[in-house]
Amino acid sequence: MKFKVDGATALKVTCGDTKATGTSSVLLRNPPATTCRVRATIGGTTYKSRTLVSESRGYVCVVQGTALTCS
Repeated sequence: MKFKVDGATALKVTCGDTKATGTSSVLLRNPPATTCRVRATIGGTTYKSRTLVSESRGYVCVVQGTALTCS
């Protein structure tokens, strides 16, 4: 499963006990179907999101206002 945040300088994704860190994208291997926590730093500001994942696919996260939204 891949999470991508354009323009991010730091990215951390946690899905259950599975964790990954990177810059603008991270790849998680065999994560459980659960709510994932996403934390991204863009332009010196940190944004957070919780995303329910039920299948292994790509997720793109964008800042909307002051919130990070992943779909």
